[in-house]
Amino acid sequence: MANRLVEHFWQWSDSGRIPIFCDTTSCTHTLLESLLNEDFGKGYRVLSSENADRYAKLRIMDLTTWLHDHALPRLDIGRKKRAVLLHPTCACQQLGLTPTLEAIARQCADEVVIPNHWGCCAASGDRGFMYPALAESATRDERLEIAGRQFDGAYSLAKTCEIVLTSEIKLNYESVAYLVDESTIAKSG
Repeated sequence: MANRLVEHFWQWSDSGRIPIFCDTTSCTHTLLESLLNEDFGKGYRVLSSENADRYAKLRIMDLTTWLHDHALPRLDIGRKKRAVLLHPTCACQQLGLTPTLEAIARQCADEVVIPNHWGCCAASGDRGFMYPALAESATRDERLEIAGRQFDGAYSLAKTCEIVLTSEIKLNYESVAYLVDESTIAKSG
């Protein structure tokens, strides 16, 4: 499957000319960290030599990078929010993208809150749905830390995390792309 994915990316990206961007950070993490680095036994690599060469030429970026580096410079902040709540995902943290996520939010809101007790929400693919007590336990301290606070929006980077966070923290979590969309207008001229 990994080889088929690289072959399709190679074709869709016009042999690596067009960047590939992923809007779910856990998937970006897999694309950036696992495809080339996975070993399945001594001497066995998941990608063929040809696809490993293709993969090395692909430009894969996460939504946070795309929003920060490509979208926001072309937009004006027209409707800045008062206060927003962020929940970086595990993959966001592992990829070192939490500062980029925060920088995006700081352009779109006067106050950006990343709770001190944020951490894995326990969505973990489908685990948070199958075992709700995991998600309840994983988000307890975060939920208590922000209790009573008012936010103009709550944002994260993966739909499964957003569903679990919405259920457990009782705020409507959405992709950070919605924050940018709700706060910006196209630059004039």
